[in-house]
Amino acid sequence: MAIPPEPIDFREGWEFLEQNGFSPLLDTLEEFGDAKLTFKAGQLVELSMMVYRVCSSKQSAPPPPPQREDLYRRVEKRINQYLEEKVLKAVTEKEIHGEFLLKELVKRWNNHCILVGWVSNRFRFLDLYYVKEAVVPKLAVMGFRCFKETVFSQINNDVRHAVLQVVQQERSGQVVDTHLLRCIKDIFVEMGMNILTSHAHESETAGLLLYEQELEKPFLNSTKDFYRAETAKWATELSFHDFMVKAEQSIEAELTRTRAYLHQKTKNLVRKCCEEEILKHHQEHVLTKESSGLVFMLVENQKDDLQRLFRLFSPMGEYGLSMIAKIYREHIEAEGNALVEAEKSKMEAQSQEGGKAKSLASKPEFDCIESLLALHDRYLSLVKECFAESTIFKDATKEAFE
Repeated sequence: MAIPPEPIDFREGWEFLEQNGFSPLLDTLEEFGDAKLTFKAGQLVELSMMVYRVCSSKQSAPPPPPQREDLYRRVEKRINQYLEEKVLKAVTEKEIHGEFLLKELVKRWNNHCILVGWVSNRFRFLDLYYVKEAVVPKLAVMGFRCFKETVFSQINNDVRHAVLQVVQQERSGQVVDTHLLRCIKDIFVEMGMNILTSHAHESETAGLLLYEQELEKPFLNSTKDFYRAETAKWATELSFHDFMVKAEQSIEAELTRTRAYLHQKTKNLVRKCCEEEILKHHQEHVLTKESSGLVFMLVENQKDDLQRLFRLFSPMGEYGLSMIAKIYREHIEAEGNALVEAEKSKMEAQSQEGGKAKSLASKPEFDCIESLLALHDRYLSLVKECFAESTIFKDATKEAFE
């Protein structure tokens, strides 16, 4: 059985860990960003053994030996020192803004993940014994909280502004680095997850709070503001056909944007936001345009536009389709009433002339019934072809002929 190594004076042990561990690791991160270049297997074993020696004590009962807490706090202090002296300085320089800030943040976050992983592995003894006994966050959680509090809290507003600025550039037609934006999203999500305690990790909802508050909510607000201004112009300047084409293209672009660099949970919120700002706010105005609205499409039998109309509004359910169904029903009623009035006029004219019908089939009342049946069949066919046999339009058709 191997004899365990003797305990060592805390100051002497920390100097060894600093000179042979932290200093070469952080120098390498600054220069290369890859900790694999720093240590050989034997060196890593020596570092882990030194951690054990620093923490060793003949004490067998609680509380934990004081040197374990000292080491835990010294590691935390060293991480914060590096973050303040190198990382925070790098991301707050005057010339660092916009896309350059985002790139620097991604680089620094990746380096920090390496640092936290290294600390967790080399100081595993602390996680196994001190953390459990003292009820403090694990080293990884502590390390990521350091980044959030020391770095991220100082630049989160600038980061958010930079992200929204790049998104706006893409909306205006510029080619942007979507991979960079996806990396930023990952930082928000990973940071939110990694600062939780192990028990809190059971709730994904809790882990996404940082992403929701710092990125998702501002993105949705900026999307609302953008389309509120854009659609105000579309509604007055464009025909209903052109409005719908523009709306469909914009909604699909936003959903594509969401898939490219936002969390999957944001997709439905983006759709709802677009439906509200692009479609619902202007629905009545564009539907009732005299020369291009819904009635015009029905009269001109513009099936492609009617299909597009249903595609746009059907995801909103009855909330989006009820007004369309109402106008649709009222148009059928008006068209049916016009047929009836026309046949009445014919009957009155024939009555005044004193003429008699030669056959039963040629009587005006039968002509009227045939015309109404043809009208009914036409709109049932329209419901099938353009409205996916939606119940709300079937019911509207039925009500119109009652």
